[in-house]
Order: sequence, then C-alpha cells, then structure tokens
Amino acid sequence: MKNIIILHFLIVSCLFSCKKNEKNDSQNINSQEKKDTIVNSSVIFLLTPDDIEIKELKEKHGEDNFYTIADDANYYVSQIRDISPQKLNKIRYKNINFSREDYVFKKNAYSDKWLIINYNEGSKPKVYSLVDYYMSLNGEGKENRDFSYYEKNDDYFTRDIDINKDGFKDKVVSSKKNMGDDLIFFLGNEKSKYQFALKTYNFSEDGGFVIDDIKPLTNNSTNEVFYITTYFDGSGGAQRINYVAYEGNKWKLTRSVYITSDWRSDVNKEYYCDVKQNIALDDKKIREKLHPMPDETVRNKVCKSRYKFEDTLGQFEENIKNSVNYTGIERYQELLLKFPINNSNILQYNNIAYYLYEKGAYNESILLIKEILKKDPNRVVAWFNLADLQWELGNKNEAKKSYQQYILLMKSQGKDLKKIPNRVYERSK
Repeated sequence: MKNIIILHFLIVSCLFSCKKNEKNDSQNINSQEKKDTIVNSSVIFLLTPDDIEIKELKEKHGEDNFYTIADDANYYVSQIRDISPQKLNKIRYKNINFSREDYVFKKNAYSDKWLIINYNEGSKPKVYSLVDYYMSLNGEGKENRDFSYYEKNDDYFTRDIDINKDGFKDKVVSSKKNMGDDLIFFLGNEKSKYQFALKTYNFSEDGGFVIDDIKPLTNNSTNEVFYITTYFDGSGGAQRINYVAYEGNKWKLTRSVYITSDWRSDVNKEYYCDVKQNIALDDKKIREKLHPMPDETVRNKVCKSRYKFEDTLGQFEENIKNSVNYTGIERYQELLLKFPINNSNILQYNNIAYYLYEKGAYNESILLIKEILKKDPNRVVAWFNLADLQWELGNKNEAKKSYQQYILLMKSQGKDLKKIPNRVYERSK
C-alpha cells in the first residue's frame, strides 16, 4: 500500500477537493456543498472531510497515516459506488436537518469524518462508517465482527464484567455518548478468547438519556449482574439506572431506577422511582416496551424521595441563614441521620432551629429543638424556644409545660430570673 500511496492520494484529493474531477463522477455521485441543509425526501449521503478536518486528521495521525486512512476510505467509496442500488450524494455541511423526522444530524459529534447517511422518509436516518455500510450492502452485520474491531474503535468503550456468571470476565462493549446506541456482549473463557453473544440497546436516546457508564453488581442476592447508568443530557439532571439480570441463559432488563429532582419547587429534593421492566435484551422492540419515568403528578405516591445536602452542617447552616428556604419535616429527619446531633454541633442545630423559627417553619424548628433536648435536656434556651413555638402553633397545654420547665431550669441553674419575660409567667399558669 505504501508503494502506491501517491497514486491513491491523487485519487483521494480528487474525491475530496477537486471540483473538476467531481464532474467526471457525476453519473455516480451528485456533489453538493452546503454548511447546513434541510432534507425532506429519501436520500443517501456521502460525507467526507473538509479542508479543516483534513488538516486536523493529519495533525492527529501524521501525514503518512492520514494518506493510508484516506486510501482505505477511497477504496470503500469505490466499492460502495459499484454495488449501491442508489446514487450517493456527496455533501459538505455542518448540520443536516431531517425535518420530517424531527432529527438534526451534527457532524461534529462524530470522530469518523467519512460517513454514509441512509435516509428513508418516515424513518430515522441511519449513520454508517464506510466499512459498516459496505458490510451492510454485502449482507454482513456488526454481529460478525470480532472484539478487536471495537477494541480499536474510538466510538466505543469496553468494560470487563462476568455477565453470564461462569467465573470468566466477559467484554461488554457500548457506543460512547452521542456515538450510537449499541450494546454488544462478547463472552470470555479460560483462554481469554472472546466470542460474540449479543448485540442490543444501551438505553441511549436522541434528545433524551445518554450513556454514562456500565458497572458490575457484586454481593447481589438477585440474578442482576450489571447496571447501565444513563443521564438526561439537558436541564433537570435526571438519571436512569438500568439493571440487567442473567436468567435461563438470557439477559433481561429487570428494572430501571429513575432519579429526578423536584426542580420546580425544591431542587434539593430527589425522587427515586424503581420501575419494573422485565424485557429481554434480545427483544427487537425493547425501545418501544421500555417503561418511562412516572409522571410528576403521581411521583409522590409511587416513588421514594430523599434530599440532597451540603457537604457539612456548617454549610447547611449558612444557607439557611442566608434565606435559602429549606422546609419539610422529612428534610430534617434526613439531616439528623446524615449529621447526628453531638456535643460539637449542638449549637449549630440550635442556630438552624432559630433560623427556621424566623422563617415561619415552626414544625421543622420544633423537630430540631426536641432532638436537641434529647441530647441535652438541661439546655435552658431550648425549652424557652420550644415553648414559644408550641404557643404560636396553638398547642397551649404543651407550651405551658415547656414554659414551666424553662422556669424550673432557670431557678435550678442559678440564672438571673429578671431575664424571664413576663409572657412566660402568664402562659405558664
């Protein structure tokens, strides 16, 4: 191949640069140049690198390697033209808007700059590398590739996980973010040989959830062997964790855990929605059968909620002080679990209870004060604050007892009784 590199480079230059030579190919390739275009009818596009991309490829791979890559691309273009039942329309662009499918193809999202887009009106366009498209024309699919193809391909990542519970690590291959939705299994053995087992869906969606990672499940009492994390690539920060089990020599999606925030009213409140799926991974209609996140109108009933907190109690206290409106009894029950009351933080909790009182969050403040008094029942000021809160809420009998306890502690601890407000004596009778 090196011996004829100059010849092939001339051919590649012809394909990618020379306007004169494109006319000679007009019977096979209809060449257009547009930065952006809208497509409304069935077509097959040939995408090639522009001058800037050629320069970037040379810098990335080196000139010699670039010419070899271009030589290979030229070979497959020639082969595809010979066997393709339809014309290839060569186009240079930045975006292609397939308006009837509500889909915009963005060239910058793909590392491979030689691509084929096969669009049939009424279906989402399919994007192929030159090799993929050539193989599809010859009746060969990705299933026939060995693991080495994906190992060397920058559009995929691989995780080593025992997915069939035989004690040998297998290869789980997935398209990277915005590079497709392939999920491919190769089973390993004692000789570290990998045999293709399944090609399926990695739960990525155009305009929706995108792939994050794939991780094994250990010490799991169920048949679930790994999970796939995806997240919503936009506002809201929703996540979806998809759990895969191995049962009866088959893999199936058992459940999806959706995690989303209550972004309209409280961004620090998260819902955890465990949705049963039970869909075989080899089901061709897995995308259509996938159960979505529960609607927000029913999340309080069917999902669990929890709160996100700052890294330290001091940070939480500062946010409360600076008018961040954190309300809700459940929030403070969880806060107490995250930061249990002790001698070193009891003053911080007392301050938080006071700030809540100032904001009118009386029930939340009472919850914290009662926990403070469990830790330190002789804390005089806590009984005073508790009594005032109970009175404000109309719980006058409870308030009366708390005022009496406050007076008792003031006396037993030798405090200045002149500092006791008159309302305390009036309300304690």
